[in-house]
Amino acid sequence: MTVMMLVLAFIIGAVVGSFLNVVIYRLPKILVNQGQIGRPFSLWLPRSHCTHCQRTLYWWHNIPLISFVVLLGRCAFCHHKIGWQYPLVEWITALLTLLVLSLFGFDVKACLMVLFTWWLIALFVIDLQAQLLPDQLTLSLLWLGLLVNVSGMFVPLSQAVIGAASGYVVFWLIYWGFKHLTDKEGLGYGDFKLFAALGAWLGWLHLPLVLAIGAGLTLFVVGVSWLFNRGTLRGRIVPFGPGLAIAGWLVLLMGVTKW
Repeated sequence: MTVMMLVLAFIIGAVVGSFLNVVIYRLPKILVNQGQIGRPFSLWLPRSHCTHCQRTLYWWHNIPLISFVVLLGRCAFCHHKIGWQYPLVEWITALLTLLVLSLFGFDVKACLMVLFTWWLIALFVIDLQAQLLPDQLTLSLLWLGLLVNVSGMFVPLSQAVIGAASGYVVFWLIYWGFKHLTDKEGLGYGDFKLFAALGAWLGWLHLPLVLAIGAGLTLFVVGVSWLFNRGTLRGRIVPFGPGLAIAGWLVLLMGVTKW
């Protein structure tokens, strides 16, 4: 790939990362406050604004990464600090987009992998912040995976269909088994749908590896959090979606590169 193509991949990733920030911030609010917001509120309206002073931003305030540096991480109007999530999501989206396209080129398969990456970034951050995996993202990712594999892009269609079904059923069984034994909910329904979506993309043969990596990452985070914050984890919800998102992305790359 030429340097110009790599720069273009980075810019596209940063622009998409800026839009993902909108999805991450607004979609949970739309779902939780559905019908309770007195003004038009969607992914498109109102225009981008400061969440502290509510002033509408100028167009250049939305330039990914650059505006954060120029404004020194503060709102141009009220000078309230801008959260680090915004440039971080833009950076990660840009870098992962660059990584995928530099490894696999600008062909159809690589572009689909980039779409998969973008979806998982949004799900990762939303679940981390709101303990929510919206159906709008999980189910669209599931259907897209099935459509992609109609031609066997990543796995044969039969494996994708079985993967989607078994991914949902396995987590459904784990959920009800855990609830029966402990009278508590160990998983959310969004986890069922995300695991099913990963099955649609990766096929049922890869799901055990996804589950092992996702569970391992989640347990690692819980263990580290417990070491540094002993006693503060009791009663807290530990989202499983971020671990599954990382695991699904890694397994897709491993499958394509034949690691």
